[in-house]
Amino acid sequence: MKEITVKKQKELLVDLLIYIDKICKKNNINYSLIGGSLIGSIRHKGIIPWDDDIDIILLDDEYEKLINILKKENGRYKLLDHRYNNSYYYPFAKIIDTKTTIKEDGYKEIEGYGVYLDIFKFFKVSNNKTLRKIQYKLLMFQKNVLRFYYCNKHNNKNAFIKNLAVKILNKIGHKPILFIYNKICDIHKNSKNSKYISSNWPTFGEEKSVQKLSNFQQFINADFEGHKVMITKNYDEILKTTFGNYMKFPPKNQQVSLHHFKAYWK
Repeated sequence: MKEITVKKQKELLVDLLIYIDKICKKNNINYSLIGGSLIGSIRHKGIIPWDDDIDIILLDDEYEKLINILKKENGRYKLLDHRYNNSYYYPFAKIIDTKTTIKEDGYKEIEGYGVYLDIFKFFKVSNNKTLRKIQYKLLMFQKNVLRFYYCNKHNNKNAFIKNLAVKILNKIGHKPILFIYNKICDIHKNSKNSKYISSNWPTFGEEKSVQKLSNFQQFINADFEGHKVMITKNYDEILKTTFGNYMKFPPKNQQVSLHHFKAYWK
């Protein structure tokens, strides 16, 4: 197989984003770039130079609309969702380029894996800070359990217990873990009073992961690698909540990719 250069991978990622953008705009679905991709759209007008992925996020209902459309698509791009792909073990969806394949060091193999764009969702959380904290800790515990399942590399601290946990989880499989994971996300799903939302892949800490629902109600187009894509109008408050001064470049030693994989043409 021929390896795909990092530059070409980024071009393929942008193609995936444009594909998603067209589907969303055609079907009146609101989404936004999020995390480093949102910073990239504001600070760099595209992918952060040392980054190697693109992330989008939608509210729960919009997320399901998009998934229902993507699962019926039969072209070059394919949906990966744990509900429809048995070897896929993440609680969020990805859209992948089927002309590519990925080898990810230290992770269980996913059937049909390729260059991908992550699709996250915001779920409702309690207006009560203490209850939000409890829900976050429950979700992080389940996320760590999931990591034990799909990661093949662990440090040597408490090696016996970790190896035993991995053996048990391999017997159980990822489906029950994801079932509990999603139940935790859905605790406040039907709340009509919730003013806050949180990502279904918590990463930055309890309150940094929580956003005001009101900040994800209006959307604008932003420049991204020469294209117009969708971001939340209140991106400034969302990014400040998570990253602080997001316009400031991180130190040189932190300007590195967080992912460890190689991509190849099929």
